[in-house]
Amino acid sequence: AEAQSAWRSAMSNWQQIEMMQMGPLVTNDGSLRDQIYAWPNKVGCGVDQDIGHYELGQFNGAPYNISTRTSDRRGLDALEYILFNDDLNHSCSNDSWAPAGWNERDEQERKLARCQFGAELVRDLKASATTLAAAWGDANSGFAKELLTAGSADSQFESAHKAINAITDALFYIDSITKDRKLGAPSGLIANTCGSATCVQDIESSLSHNAINNIHANLVAFQAIYLGSSSDAEALGFDDYLKAVDAEELATTMASDIQAAIEATAGFSGTMTDAVNNDPARVHVLYQAVKKVTDNLKSLFITQLSLELPITSAGDAD
Repeated sequence: AEAQSAWRSAMSNWQQIEMMQMGPLVTNDGSLRDQIYAWPNKVGCGVDQDIGHYELGQFNGAPYNISTRTSDRRGLDALEYILFNDDLNHSCSNDSWAPAGWNERDEQERKLARCQFGAELVRDLKASATTLAAAWGDANSGFAKELLTAGSADSQFESAHKAINAITDALFYIDSITKDRKLGAPSGLIANTCGSATCVQDIESSLSHNAINNIHANLVAFQAIYLGSSSDAEALGFDDYLKAVDAEELATTMASDIQAAIEATAGFSGTMTDAVNNDPARVHVLYQAVKKVTDNLKSLFITQLSLELPITSAGDAD
């Protein structure tokens, strides 16, 4: 129970970082991001296999090294599988793909093997988090310095405006991922793994029933970036940029809509799985709450600040 609670806390922090995929999180096709959190890639059989490899201490004759393994065997989603999956049988479609004799082994043996691999996953996650923090850096190093020195010869950004546009590009996670993939796909509002019907297979963090908490954390992070601070203190944010170009009404509307979406997730009762199975209209309400934010983000917000839409959203009128 303590490990599960710690995982939920770590996931809440990660889902806020997840909202701002730029710099080291997108370098090398997002490889660092994926080794920390690989969703929507599915985990299951690969994790079962690596439990066996770790227990043996080797893979293909070489000492086992988790840092060389693919992302669907590592990270927070693999750890979720270890901590929240009550079914001790393997998830492989064929027994020959799983550790030899796994399903026939003693229950305690399987629990111990999973637990020991879970500890290895945590060690790997800590190493990845350290790498990410160093890559992001501060005023004197890393990607943070690139942002802070935008417009100078030392920065990859030729102007402060280009740096701001890079940040707003990252903010569109709230549209394409939070709104569409996390809410629209499972509830059948957009095409999904199941076609066009409701689809529990597409629910994020389904084993831990943490999907709504993830969405809440995304919105909290979005709000902090929009307002410039995660506290009530006055800070320079995008709302101030809007006010500076005489778009105060839009600034106030967006702030209000963001808060309303946060409150909608906080007030959501039960799990996403239960809602998708029995009352998808409840998920549709959340979708519409987030859509109010993204509709303005993709139109008036971009126009008023003379910014460019990210390539993935160009021409998207949803």
